[in-house]
Amino acid sequence: MAPRNLRVADERRGKPRIRALCPAVVRGFDPVQGKVEEEGVLENLSATGLYLLLAHQVPQGSPMFVLFRLAQVFGEQRQAPRIAVHGTVVRTEPQPNGMCGVALKFRHYRFV
Repeated sequence: MAPRNLRVADERRGKPRIRALCPAVVRGFDPVQGKVEEEGVLENLSATGLYLLLAHQVPQGSPMFVLFRLAQVFGEQRQAPRIAVHGTVVRTEPQPNGMCGVALKFRHYRFV
């Protein structure tokens, strides 16, 4: 039997996702505000993208930079890798709590 947070039957992704609730720093560009930097929460990631929650809407197709540390996944803050990601927003989902879910497809990433 699959774990509750893993939906196998309706999975359409080509790569498996890792559930990773981690703080993230997000930088992007808003047509009204210009350059934007805010904190968000990384919910999950795969080899080709990630999904995170932000406090404001982000237009689909926007370039975005995300920096996060996988501390909650690996347990120890000091030894957990930091990952810097450049990507493109491929989907946004308004959330009931006023947040915005953002799906980002990787263009480039590196461990820092």
